[in-house]
Amino acid sequence: GRTGILCGRCSDGLSVVFGSSGCQVCSDMWLITILMYAVLGASLVAVLFILNLTVTQGTLYGLIFCANIIQANTTLFFNQSVFTPLEVMLSFINLDLGIPMCFYDGMDDATKTGLQFVFPIYLLTLTIAIIVACHYCLSRSTQNDSSVNCCNRLSDLIGQRSVGVLSTLIYLSYSKLLRTVIDIFAYSTLHLSNGPIKVWFYDGNIKYLHGRHIILFVIAMVTCILFLLPYTLSLTFIPIIERYSEHNRLFRYVHKTTNRIKPMNDAVYAPYKGEWRWWLGARLWLLVLMYSLNSVYSSDNPSLLLFIFVTMLILFMLAQALVKPFGESVTVIDKCYKQVTFFNRLYNWLDLFYMLNYTALALSMLYILTHESLDPKYTTIAVGGLVGLFAVVFIATVLYHVVVTILKLCKMFDKTREKIMNLVSPVKVQYQPIELDEPTDDEEEENTSCSLREPLIENSV
Repeated sequence: GRTGILCGRCSDGLSVVFGSSGCQVCSDMWLITILMYAVLGASLVAVLFILNLTVTQGTLYGLIFCANIIQANTTLFFNQSVFTPLEVMLSFINLDLGIPMCFYDGMDDATKTGLQFVFPIYLLTLTIAIIVACHYCLSRSTQNDSSVNCCNRLSDLIGQRSVGVLSTLIYLSYSKLLRTVIDIFAYSTLHLSNGPIKVWFYDGNIKYLHGRHIILFVIAMVTCILFLLPYTLSLTFIPIIERYSEHNRLFRYVHKTTNRIKPMNDAVYAPYKGEWRWWLGARLWLLVLMYSLNSVYSSDNPSLLLFIFVTMLILFMLAQALVKPFGESVTVIDKCYKQVTFFNRLYNWLDLFYMLNYTALALSMLYILTHESLDPKYTTIAVGGLVGLFAVVFIATVLYHVVVTILKLCKMFDKTREKIMNLVSPVKVQYQPIELDEPTDDEEEENTSCSLREPLIENSV
């Protein structure tokens, strides 16, 4: 359904759709899906708050990192409809839709690319609005209104998780915005009779840095300067600066400046050991390198791309297996609703599992691409099995957070019920007649002292 230079535009009567590179017949009635995106964003924020499904818990870093890399090669792994459910799951982790869906009649690739910035900004704006609303409730805490008290309790619950949720959404938005910026920067050179010209890679009908591409390019540059570059540099070098700030005047000055965002940094670095906090920045640099290579080799030589990805990931895994950057202490809620801290190496093993999963997936696909005579069913078995295993571990991780949340809610319910019962019904002490043996001479003095306290108890009833 595409036509034009580099197949950059849809045929007459067709429109570009979200979740796919294809074209479909659309109408302006699809604009009503804006409500769906708004509900999905609010639901995602609510789930993160309720389940405390944040990067501070340490269970999400490997999952998000692996989903980001798979998303870079989604055209290789998911080329059949049988993988649509798994593709939707991975796409949702990457803040994408995952299924073809119209938006309005006549949408093209330039508009579609520009709209990729909207959903991450909406999520971050919604989270910041919730935090500001909680702060407003706390500012009214001096009033005795019951609604204000209820608001304060909700603010306390949300406030404890607000920084973690905001850090998680920023981390999720990073890969989404990085892919969009790289797509905008991508270009192709056409060798014509009057000389070579540069065109935008995703729409050969648009000259590079001409027309609407200038607007996209400016937005991409602003995103790089204000978010992508500072975020990557801060997660890489702030831990190093904090560690050596006492011995260097420049580091000490930078450390004082970065203290303004210390709560955000502490939330992001929470699962890591103190000396290996910069490892998170190294993962981001690896992700930037992989996305950049994907924009260059994905269409020309996918086999070479997978080989490079596997080589880099194996080296990174070996290094991570040696340093074990995640902390070994973790706090959980036991069956008695008590916080118990014990040593656990689950985070390191869980992170390595996700990397091994993608490595096996890439090696399987690389073998299939280099042996074209193989039956296509092997692609189904390899991709479906490995990504399905990824999905099982992902669901288990979510269920773990659900169980922990239920235990905490049960603890809160027990405390609330106890307070209500104390307010509704007074404490009553009832005595049951008990037949006692005749006291001995040695016990007579003790019984006498107990009888002296009995009138006090009776008077209090």
